Amino acid sequence: MATDLTYVTAFFQNINNRKDRSTQNYIDYAKDFLETDLQKIVFVEHQILPELSKICGKNTCLIPTSKYYLSTFRYTKGKHLLCQIQDTEKATIDYCKVISAKTFMVKEGIEMNPFQTEKFIWVDFGLRHVFHNKEQYVNSLHKEFQFRPGKVKISGIWKLKQAIQANPFTDINWFFAGGVFGGYSQDLLDFANMCDKQFKSNADEGKITLEVNMWFQIYLENHHRIEWVDGQNFGPGLLLNF
Repeated sequence: MATDLTYVTAFFQNINNRKDRSTQNYIDYAKDFLETDLQKIVFVEHQILPELSKICGKNTCLIPTSKYYLSTFRYTKGKHLLCQIQDTEKATIDYCKVISAKTFMVKEGIEMNPFQTEKFIWVDFGLRHVFHNKEQYVNSLHKEFQFRPGKVKISGIWKLKQAIQANPFTDINWFFAGGVFGGYSQDLLDFANMCDKQFKSNADEGKITLEVNMWFQIYLENHHRIEWVDGQNFGPGLLLNF
């Protein structure tokens, strides 16, 4: 088990209109990860903190929070935002704000650094659903990850030729998958600052979009700071290839 790495994840309830996944579904997906002894920071709403505390293994730092504490919610308080992404069931304004704050939560985790590590990886709370079984998922979490100084590594799906044609405010751009990214702490802090600036720039124009779209906006100007990894069409490769 790598001791120079901290995982970061989070879960917020009722932020979109999906009917196919309940809070319990997400907790069930996350259980295989949470019950490991891997070093991890988990941001979670106060309401489900007691339930998660019963599941989590050693080396788990549970951080009670609220979506309203996230930088994306605080910056846009009182602002009128327009979300034009076609998937209206998933891409609500609250959903976009939460997922756009992934880098903010990683930044918070780095600043806390309870396990004193140099490397951090974000994994989506429900990432287990892309794996065939528990063993495959847990084994992938225990692998040794390599990062290049100066770059943030992000799992992706689309090739650049396809991604470049997507509209950042109406289409879902799957150049990046969104579920897995990581690197050395300073590179992740730099990326968080880039995301903060891009989010605010979009919000100042009354626009909001998905985090993967925002990341591609950043990539176009900062491709030398990002290492794209083939996630193999939303399968186990999101982590196995990472």
